[in-house]
Parts: sequence; C-alpha cells; structure tokens
Amino acid sequence: MNKTFKTIIRTLTATALLIAKAYAEGNTTLSAANTKVSMRETLIGSAAIERVYAIDGHHTLVIGADAVLSVDNGITIIKKYEQGEIAPVPAYLLRHDLAQPFAFKNPAITGNLLPTTGNKITFGSLINAKDAYVELDLAQQAIAACEKTGGDMTFVIPKASGNYARLVSVDAAVAFDYLAQEAVRDTTWFAACSSEGNSLSRFLVEKYYGHKASPVKTAKVFPGRTLEGIAYVREFTAPAETEVKYNPAEHAAERALAAQEAAAMKSGFVKPDGQVKYTGVYNGEYKNTGCARVTVKVTGRLSLRNTLQAKAYDFKVCKGLAAFLGENDRVDMRHVYAAYTK
Repeated sequence: MNKTFKTIIRTLTATALLIAKAYAEGNTTLSAANTKVSMRETLIGSAAIERVYAIDGHHTLVIGADAVLSVDNGITIIKKYEQGEIAPVPAYLLRHDLAQPFAFKNPAITGNLLPTTGNKITFGSLINAKDAYVELDLAQQAIAACEKTGGDMTFVIPKASGNYARLVSVDAAVAFDYLAQEAVRDTTWFAACSSEGNSLSRFLVEKYYGHKASPVKTAKVFPGRTLEGIAYVREFTAPAETEVKYNPAEHAAERALAAQEAAAMKSGFVKPDGQVKYTGVYNGEYKNTGCARVTVKVTGRLSLRNTLQAKAYDFKVCKGLAAFLGENDRVDMRHVYAAYTK
C-alpha cells in the first residue's frame, strides 16, 4: 500500500471507532442501511463537535467548530450562529450536496420515542451546558420518532406578516433555523408527524406560548393527531417584483376615467382596481365654466414589500371629457374636502 492509501484507511478506521463509541453510549442514532461513512457520520465522529442535528437528508445543524467545515467536502455553510447566540461555541447550519443517512449525536436525547399523551415536557432556553435539553433537542426527538415509524414531518412556526404574525408551515431547515434563535423568544410552534395508513406515525408536538420571559419552557405531545384544528397557512414564495409593481405616476387613462365618474356622480367615491385604489372627489363647478373640478387620489404599492405610495391629481371635466390640470400636494383627501368646502 502506498502512504496516501494507508492514511485514508487510518482516518476512516478512527472515525468508525468514534461513531461506534457514540452509538454504544446511546446518544447517536445511525441508519443500519448505510455501510459507508457519510459526511454527517464524520461530523458525528468529530470530538470537536458537541451536537449534530439531523434535520433532513440534505441539512444538518452542528454545535461546535471543526476544521472539516472549511474543506471542500460537499458541505455549504448556510448560516453561522455566532458564539454566545445559542451556545458557548459557534454553531452552523449546513447543506449537503449528497443525501445523508439519518444520524445524529446528542447527549441530551436518551431515546427516539417521545413522551406519551399529554405529558408536559420542560426544557431550557439556552444551550449553556453540554447536557441541557432545549427546543432544538425536542425537534430532533420528534424527527427521530417520525423517522422510526416512516412518517413525514411538518413544522409550523410563527412568521411576521405585516404588523402581525401568523402560523406558517415551513421546511424543516427553516424551522431549525428559527428554533436555533428561539432563546430570545418564547412563542408557539408545532411539529406534526403523519403517514397514510400508519396510525403509529400520527403525533403532534405543541410548544406552548410563554406569556413572560422564563428560562423554563413547556411543550406537550399528542399521539394520534396532527394539525387538525390548527389555523395555519402553507409557506409561499412572493411573486417577482416586476409582476406586482405599480407606479402611481402611470395609468393616466384610469385616472381620467375616475375623474369622469366622479364628475358624473357629483360626489366622492373609492374604487379598488387590483393593486391600486382610486379615490375621487367632486369639487364643484370649475370657474363658472359649467365644467366640473375633480381631484383623483391614486394609492398603490411599488412592490409587495414597499409601503403605500400616493399621488393626487386635479382634473377639469367638461361634457364627459377629462382635462388634466396637474398634480397637487393634498394627498390626504381631508385637505381636498377642506379646500373646496370653505
């Protein structure tokens, strides 16, 4: 054997021994179907890494630093959690190019099965001790129980929606990223396992909402049910900005039509039109000409993530024809009413 080949053999042998030791101690779960040492199993075998969370086939979260992360080994670091944010040592959310076997290392988890119906689970908010049980560990234990029965996992977490938050189903990697930073919050989330034709694969984990900051958090497990009765929406991707874009300075024809309608009704009105809202105000006769003076306010968003934009336009309407007089600065329509009712 040449020197390089002997080195590879020694490395693989050492890694296999470390994995076997961790498995014997009961803090690691390995898929028996895999005989080759995967990158996830290599991470498990690293003494520098304290915990390895198996999120799904292509995502892993690790607590602890290791030189293997900086090598071209089919791993992409999606996110680094700085030291002190969730642990005394750095943590990483990883994506694997190749599918990985289900395997994790966690001294806080002593088995795959979750507690029985209604048992309250208490856990801490920070990974501040090697054996501490936290929200990430609860999520890992749920995945392990679901994996054992051949089910499919669904995570539901709160996500901001405007000035509010709503429950949204997300990919497991998104859920773990959320839970990795959950130390600064105490919100409700759900993890559900389901499988057609297998009642053993049906269970729900509900993390309870904390009304005030506390180092102790609680959750319960409900076998036999999933997300029935829970109001949530599926994750969606917003359309490209060009598909929802609206510029209030455009669409002159729509503004003129709104002015004609306000003049014909001799009153104000509001007309929504897709992403845009037209507000028309009849301001009476224009300079004793027999024509109507109308102000049209146009409100719309430049994109889904932008705040509302508004502009106001003055028109003279004679015999059903609208002539544009110019923009005005009375975007607040109360100013328009005040100006023409004095």
